[in-house]
Amino acid sequence: MGDPAFYDSTLRIVDAVLERGAVAADVVVVPGISSLQLLAAAHRIVLHEVGQPITVTTGRRLREAVDAGADNVLVMLNASLELAGLEDWTIWWAANLAAPSERLVAGRVGDVLDEVLAARAAARAEAGWVMDAYLLRRPVA
Repeated sequence: MGDPAFYDSTLRIVDAVLERGAVAADVVVVPGISSLQLLAAAHRIVLHEVGQPITVTTGRRLREAVDAGADNVLVMLNASLELAGLEDWTIWWAANLAAPSERLVAGRVGDVLDEVLAARAAARAEAGWVMDAYLLRRPVA
């Protein structure tokens, strides 16, 4: 699982194995729908406001993006959800997109965070793993 276009190490690992010379292989990456496109489609949303930029980052670097003024933040690779101080932001969250254990939650962070955490735990329990991604949007001032 993962998304070879965003924060995925599969291709790096395969290249490292091939560089050792013990095996030979031709690696072909087939373009497809990214997890971020699936997130937008599942929630029926556009990932940014009209004419506005979007920031793609990891959960570990979310605060950095927010502190830098990002208004539309796509977040991947979350060991945990650290959303304190973002209660008034809107979240469109998904886990295990396109899998039987897919879960979706959307709303004001302060209103849906417990639901997101429960859905995240349920997806992990059902599938044995969880790969989640979400869009956070700053409230309009």
